[in-house]
Amino acid sequence: MILFKQETMKNIILVIIFTSNISLVLAQHSISVTGGWTFSTLYKVGNKEALKADALYGLYNLSLFHAGNISTKYEYSYNMFRLSTGLSLLSLGANDFFSKNFDIAYMYLTIPALFGYKKNFSKDLSLVIEAGGEAGVSVSRVGSVEVLGRRGKTRYYVGLLLGIEGKYKRFSFGARFHLGLNDFEDHTFSRNEETLYLRNIGSTIYLGYMIWDSSRVKKKKEKEK
Repeated sequence: MILFKQETMKNIILVIIFTSNISLVLAQHSISVTGGWTFSTLYKVGNKEALKADALYGLYNLSLFHAGNISTKYEYSYNMFRLSTGLSLLSLGANDFFSKNFDIAYMYLTIPALFGYKKNFSKDLSLVIEAGGEAGVSVSRVGSVEVLGRRGKTRYYVGLLLGIEGKYKRFSFGARFHLGLNDFEDHTFSRNEETLYLRNIGSTIYLGYMIWDSSRVKKKKEKEK
């Protein structure tokens, strides 16, 4: 009985390894570079008292901050699914922070990870809807002001991502929605229960170009044979 169970487990492991190898061979791997523009601001989180105090004092009548965005992206596609990750230089912040035309913003080096559904309309045209998350650290201050108590300190960003991307041959055009989960800043009014938390929120539109594609390399090798 024990020998039968061991043999069964061995067969299951072999099937998993074999299936994984087939998936890797049949899957498409690609590397792309993208460039675009990010529009962001800060959204407010707090209890009813904190939100009332914010409305009364009017300290955070924030407006949009915008800056460029560049990234490199690795994609793993298999049938109708796609997994993507990479490195991104993402600038997030807000304008009119405390005073008119004073912006507070930081550039973050982030690692996004998204899982998506891919719809192919033809050999060259496809559409992907994806969701996931991203995390990173600040590498530069790009706004005109900063909070004195945090001057020179590294800031961190953790958030959710929702995206849509269209592809035609080697070119892509997409948009992503960023929702920060960690507090960027907080402000306590007259009482401790009146604490307002500010978090990043924004969207990015971008253009991309695929610089390497495993399926194209495979086809090229087959032609050379």
